[in-house]
Amino acid sequence: MIDRRTTLASFVALTLDPAPAVSRTASTKPITVRPSRVEDVPAMVEMIERRRLRYQTYQPVFWRKAANSGPSSTTWFSQMISAGVVAFSAVENGTIVGFVFANETREPPIVDPGGKTVTLDDYCVADETRWHDVGRALLDAVKSVAPAHGWRQVVVISAERDIPKSEFLKANGLSIASTWWTTPLYERCACELPLSLRRCSRPSRAEPSLCRAKPPR
Repeated sequence: MIDRRTTLASFVALTLDPAPAVSRTASTKPITVRPSRVEDVPAMVEMIERRRLRYQTYQPVFWRKAANSGPSSTTWFSQMISAGVVAFSAVENGTIVGFVFANETREPPIVDPGGKTVTLDDYCVADETRWHDVGRALLDAVKSVAPAHGWRQVVVISAERDIPKSEFLKANGLSIASTWWTTPLYERCACELPLSLRRCSRPSRAEPSLCRAKPPR
């Protein structure tokens, strides 16, 4: 049975000051934030794939990871970096420990935030306990280039149940601006779900007749 949790994902927004402050982290370990490079992509993909596995346990339909999500992200991240999309990598002791892509997005014509919007969707840290320093350093890097790009606000996309990230965003002045709600429109037999999400002991080679609810044709 699919977990029918309804609250899905939040859009957390922050108005960017004209002259955002440079990050000052409390970590005793040196964190260097620099523009991302194509050679950073394998570490980025590894991080975001771990996040996808975690997110699909929060909401198995909306966040269900595609079979080719890793290769797709490798291609997409490489293309964005090569195209000059603003992206930063956090490096600690020679290792990529976090990254963010800042994608300029067009707001709907019915709203006027007073400037451009930048969206942070691909925004990850390798260790979920490091949002306070690695995550903060990346967010500050985005803020630091906001005036040059004319960005008025930043929007961060996060799962509702990603508590460490949500607490970090709230502590850094962001607030929820919009929330999406979802529910499956039909049930899928447990045998069709990824092994990590199955909640019954039914053998994986279940008879089709056991799957009572079918997608509409």
